[in-house]
Amino acid sequence: MPSSLIARYVRILRKAGLKPAYMDVATNAYLKMMKRMKKDISQEQAVCIMDYGHAALTISVFDNGIPFVTREVAMDWEVDNFDTVATVLSQVLDYYYSRNYTSHIQRVWVSGGNGYINDFCQYVSMQTGVQVEVVRPDMFDIINKAPEDVPMGIYFKAIGAAIREELAI
Repeated sequence: MPSSLIARYVRILRKAGLKPAYMDVATNAYLKMMKRMKKDISQEQAVCIMDYGHAALTISVFDNGIPFVTREVAMDWEVDNFDTVATVLSQVLDYYYSRNYTSHIQRVWVSGGNGYINDFCQYVSMQTGVQVEVVRPDMFDIINKAPEDVPMGIYFKAIGAAIREELAI
């Protein structure tokens, strides 16, 4: 993330009367959440997280817990145009497979509010041939006192960003 963009965010927060304590990038937030997936879910060597948010579609592939590729596309299409989402996802998966011959992505985990649109996961799954599911609270080893019906996908990035980890230096 360019330092000029970070400086812009800090200025905006300060104008709002807030004092930022830390900032995080989306890929790191996804990685921290991935580390907290229950073992029976996280056994896959390659994991794909698709954040279908309000302003952008972000697709990140992690290979053995390491960020492999991330693609972010500004939303210049109608939110219910699932064909565009399926096309972008297919492009990212094709790129991954062209550079990795041993791993296969079994599932795409969806976060972001637009992932809850009716039939979204089913449609994208049919178009790409990969199982597509919205993230759920029961998938993670995180103490969670929220009701089971809370749409975790909406808060996925925020929860990941809030998790602090000690750096091993």
